Amino acid sequence: MHINRPWIQRTCWLVVGAILMLCIQILFVTVKTYRNRVIASAAVQKGFLDYKFQAETAMNDLGPAVAPITEITFNVGEMIKDRTRHNEAAAQRPTAVQLRVVKIAARKLDRYSRQIQARCSRLERIGVSLDEGMLGWFMWIKLQESLKIQLIAIAPTIQSLCATMDGAIGSINTYIANLEAIKGISQDMNIALEGHIKAITRVRNASDSIRLSCARALQLIEDAN
Repeated sequence: MHINRPWIQRTCWLVVGAILMLCIQILFVTVKTYRNRVIASAAVQKGFLDYKFQAETAMNDLGPAVAPITEITFNVGEMIKDRTRHNEAAAQRPTAVQLRVVKIAARKLDRYSRQIQARCSRLERIGVSLDEGMLGWFMWIKLQESLKIQLIAIAPTIQSLCATMDGAIGSINTYIANLEAIKGISQDMNIALEGHIKAITRVRNASDSIRLSCARALQLIEDAN
């Protein structure tokens, strides 16, 4: 009942203010320490084994990153086939009913697009890591005369990965062409298709980046021998 007295209120605010200042100081020191560690880590160049491990990890992660995206595109293809059959069967139904059916399909396609966007981030990170890892790894070997033979042994793996990415890019281009071909059913579906094409184009760009990284690595191997 005495909390309303001015001196008690002032004391409470002083205590709260002191606690807040202490928390801010602790947070500032923590952030500064973390930033200094990051800067120090970035300033020290990676070594051959770091790059090698980075490239190997990226190669191993690539398959698991692509698999769910492939599954999603398969599900989209099956959904489109199913909806096409459904639309043909419902052709005699009122237009309003047909629009509702297409709208449901468009919403489902939007969900698939969001899933692809979310998974593509991982694929992009793997691509960047793979490019940096292979460049650092192979450049170091290139400078070691006694180890250049290792590049010859690595080449078939890189060639296989490059061919795989070529095939994936071709499949994605066909997939996009099929999506473009079914535009025009309704505004809702057109919007959903545009969003899906945008998402899958991001996957194609990430795949193309990985393919180019492989091509650069193969050129580096060729130049070293």
